[in-house]
Amino acid sequence: MTYLPNQPTSASAFSEATHVLIEEYESIVNKYSLSLPASLRIEMQSFLQRNRILKSRETVPEEDVCPDCLKAHLIKHAPLHGVLSSNIKILQKVLPGELGHDGHYLDGDDLLIVKVIE
Repeated sequence: MTYLPNQPTSASAFSEATHVLIEEYESIVNKYSLSLPASLRIEMQSFLQRNRILKSRETVPEEDVCPDCLKAHLIKHAPLHGVLSSNIKILQKVLPGELGHDGHYLDGDDLLIVKVIE
């Protein structure tokens, strides 16, 4: 299946589109000689699945999940998956979106705090 923006997605196609989005993030960090650990990629996939806004089969992941919340979640969880703070600083700069919303982000029904790594 070829992935195109705005392409209708079934549940399995949404999962495939999620993998495409994760690969896009991986491609971004590879430009800086970094890699997302497999466990963080799994966490990203889990976040994408449980934080769909519209939950529509016609919506692709990057249009159905807040990019600011996704970035905040990845930055918050990066240390738990062995990412060094020096690399987290790079991720904060290069990943799409802002780092949450005024230091906060939603994960399901939970409002969580994320801090900038300096």
